[in-house]
Amino acid sequence: HRARAPARRHGSHLPPAQVGRHPGRGVRRAALAEKDWHFATTGPLSGANGAIPWLVFKRDIKKFEHLFPLLKLTLFKPHTPFRYLLSGGLSFYSLFPGFMFSPVTSFEKLFTPLFPKLGMFQTIKLVKSNAQ
Repeated sequence: HRARAPARRHGSHLPPAQVGRHPGRGVRRAALAEKDWHFATTGPLSGANGAIPWLVFKRDIKKFEHLFPLLKLTLFKPHTPFRYLLSGGLSFYSLFPGFMFSPVTSFEKLFTPLFPKLGMFQTIKLVKSNAQ
């Protein structure tokens, strides 16, 4: 079956899975093409893809808004600080058995107020407008 094409109408948005696959690539290419927008790529975190959402949508949001005036950031929600690490995200094996997924998820929800500082992943929502 064919994948749905990204939404392109005024006020429409892309599902989170497509935000990660399609616009991110174009945003990064356009951003890196700008001579005055640089990312340090030698650090342990800044050289990883996981740093790009924070760099673009938090640190350099004004630059993003200048480069892409038709796109408005309506959601930047960090999440999942522990499950990724405990399920083997940085290694080849999980640190807990599969039946512990629900308890770990419940435990992780206790830390929701700290997600802006601890979250390892982000849900990002961009809305395209017709205004020029």
